[in-house]
Order: sequence, then structure tokens, then C-alpha cells
Amino acid sequence: MSILNRKQGIGLMFIAHAGLISTVAVTVFLLLVLKNYIRNVVHPPPGKWKLIRTHVDAYLLSLLFADLLQGIGAVLSLRWALKHKTYCSAYCTAQGVIQHLGETGVALGTLVIGLHTFLTVFFHFKPPRWGWIAVITVQWSFLGLYIVIAYFKTKGPVPYYAPTP
Repeated sequence: MSILNRKQGIGLMFIAHAGLISTVAVTVFLLLVLKNYIRNVVHPPPGKWKLIRTHVDAYLLSLLFADLLQGIGAVLSLRWALKHKTYCSAYCTAQGVIQHLGETGVALGTLVIGLHTFLTVFFHFKPPRWGWIAVITVQWSFLGLYIVIAYFKTKGPVPYYAPTP
């Protein structure tokens, strides 16, 4: 268990508030996408219409989902700031998993978009239509396996997800 001093508590409050702002912003954006999707399903526009038209559309939705997880993980820090202490518990582990998925997911999502853009612009690469499904499946499978393997590999007296500071 770690007792938080005043500065650490204030720092965690800032992290939680920034996470809340990020979570609200991403949620509003995703709700707008959902509203437009429902509108287009109910009243289809002329011509062929799909939610995911390009690989980048799929990559961006995956990135936004990871960003949403990252924001939620930051908001969960509010509990520690209000209690003025951190300690190992199921809550701590859940927060660690959510933050791990979010932060690593955002990094991988940004990498995927960057690589796709680079290959497309400089090498005129045209990925197959199903390519985005494979890329996102590999990305999230890696994240899931990374967390599960690390968690079970470090089962013991010192938990994998432990509180900081």
C-alpha cells in the first residue's frame, strides 16, 4: 500500500480529469458516427454505402476504441486520488488491464495507420480488401495474448499489476 501525499493526489486528479475529457470526446464522436450509420441504414443515400469504406476507416475505429479504453483507465484513477492511497486489489488489476489495453492499443493503432500511410504514399501499396480485418485481428489478438500471458506468468506474491506511485 502506498499513501499518497497532496501533490500525488492532485496529480492523479489531473490524470482522471484529462481521462474524463478524452473519454467524453471520443464517446461523442463515436455516437455521431453511430447516429449517421443508423440514419444511413434507415434512409440509405443514393449509391453504394458502407460504414467502412477504406482500410483507414477501420483502423481509425480501432484506434478510437483503444483511446476510449485509455481514457476509462485514466478516469479510474479518481478512486485512488479520493482515498489518498493505492493498494493491490481486483480494482487495481482491472484498471491495469484497461490501461494496458488502451495505451498499447493506441500505440499499435497509430503505428498501423502510419505504416499504412507510408506504404500507400511511397510504394503505391494497394492492400487486399480483407487486409484491414487481418491487421486489426492481429493487433487485438496480440494485445489480448500479451495481457493474459503476462498476468499468468507473474502470478505469485508480487502481482503483475501493482499500484504506483
